[in-house]
Amino acid sequence: MSGPGLAPDDIEAPSRGHVSSLHALFVLSMMMFTSRESEEILRLCASSVGSLGPLQAEAAYVAGAGSIKPVEIGQPAPAGLRTDLAALGPAGGSVDLPGREWAWSFPFVGLSGCRGYLVISAARQPTSYERFLLDVLVRQTAAALENAGLYRSALEHAQTLRLLKEEREAVNRELRHTVEDLERRTRTHELLTRASLAADVSSAVASALHDLTGLAAAVEDRFGNILEWAAAVGTPTYDPLPDSERAELSHAVMAGAGRPVRDGRRLVALARPGNETLGAVVLLDPDRVAGDYELFALEHASTVVGMALAHRRSLVEVELRMRRQLIDDLLTGTDDGGVMVRATAVGHDLRGLHRVVVLRWPQASDEDVLVTAAERAATQLELKALVARRAANVVLVVGGDVDGPRLYELVSTEVRSRHGAIGIGGPTEGTSSLPRSFDEAQRALELRSKSRSPYGVTAFDDLGIYRILAGGERGGEIDVFVRQWLGRLLDYDHNRHATLVETLAEYLDCGGNYDLTAETLLIHRSTLRYRLRRIRELTGLELSDVDNRLNLHVATRAWRVLDDT
Repeated sequence: MSGPGLAPDDIEAPSRGHVSSLHALFVLSMMMFTSRESEEILRLCASSVGSLGPLQAEAAYVAGAGSIKPVEIGQPAPAGLRTDLAALGPAGGSVDLPGREWAWSFPFVGLSGCRGYLVISAARQPTSYERFLLDVLVRQTAAALENAGLYRSALEHAQTLRLLKEEREAVNRELRHTVEDLERRTRTHELLTRASLAADVSSAVASALHDLTGLAAAVEDRFGNILEWAAAVGTPTYDPLPDSERAELSHAVMAGAGRPVRDGRRLVALARPGNETLGAVVLLDPDRVAGDYELFALEHASTVVGMALAHRRSLVEVELRMRRQLIDDLLTGTDDGGVMVRATAVGHDLRGLHRVVVLRWPQASDEDVLVTAAERAATQLELKALVARRAANVVLVVGGDVDGPRLYELVSTEVRSRHGAIGIGGPTEGTSSLPRSFDEAQRALELRSKSRSPYGVTAFDDLGIYRILAGGERGGEIDVFVRQWLGRLLDYDHNRHATLVETLAEYLDCGGNYDLTAETLLIHRSTLRYRLRRIRELTGLELSDVDNRLNLHVATRAWRVLDDT
């Protein structure tokens, strides 16, 4: 059996129901914070378990004074469960229940220790998102129990005031402080709960934390970069920690059971909704004025930020999967009747002229580098484009025209290499013709890659006669044409391991220039002259004849496109 924590990169894509569950949890937590009785809080917690998934609350206990007491939640607790809980202690863990695949003891631990336990079971292992919701429920319940305990402490102090008249003034001051602390904690919970529902959670949390504590507050990403900053005017920010120091800080937080730790003038709490750190929340406290309340607010803020970052990442992963699947369907011609709707959902309008662009940069070692470069280039060119990786290439489905040379320059700059090629397909009206544009883009790219200048841009519409050659059909008229004009040379090269066809192709590409041809082939002029004489002898053709030169040039180009047919 596995524990309740979340595995790295394992938070499932939240659906509308999941978002509703999160909102319900926050409403429930506000109800629990208004209760002053631990038993009532535990009953509220137990009653909500079933709404998080196929889960069941088996038993609940209030802990205190070295013992645990069962709470009535509508069913008797399984026999022997209290003994198991005593053995597990405040760490909690797996318990054995007959007929249940999974059962777990969740301790409610606050600043003052363990306040109680909740035992939950399921007929199967909970999903990662169900475990995530359970983690949120346990944290909120522990905070509510801590709040109720503090309230009871305040009442006990009030009784002490009535019994100990001589200490009335001192106790009154303590009582006022306790009540103020309770009010501050309740206000903290309310403000951070509202912040969790804001459009920009990081900004809302940083502002709320600054307002509540009076200290400069920041939200960092997982790499230590400041995402949001809230402070008094003129307060200087701080430099991100080096990777080694950030790793040490993370270890220190984990060694302290996830509680905030001090790093010089900073108090740091990790945003860690599962077993992976997604960010951090920071309070700047150079004068070391922060106390228990500030630590409480900081820890609560880190919980809210962790949930928000996990939710944001899940949404991004869902959108990426939707984009990849949409582009795959567009390029293969799959029409499920919903491509227009799906395109609109990812912010792209498929109406109007579109064309497909294919990019290949073999030296872009990181497969995401070329995708990122294509996206940034499309943004700079103000292209309406869907971008996705497909095999070794990156594909863009673009609305409107494309400035190919400018796109090539921008991508080359981004990946720091000009050793790449771009093929641009013809325009299409409607999604059904996009597979044709994709095929044209690939053919243009292949023709560019096999040309004398393999790096750059080739648009299918600009190929002219080579549009015929770029098709690559074998066994048809092109093969017959190539054999007719180059057959004897091909056979000679095959039998003698010679390169007469390659020599002829370069000679014709160079416009019959002896010096340029010899330089390209890295041979002497006399060697070139011998090979051309041998070509005339084998073919019986004069290279000075215009028709012969044209037919031989087309044949050599076709031979190259067809991979030496």
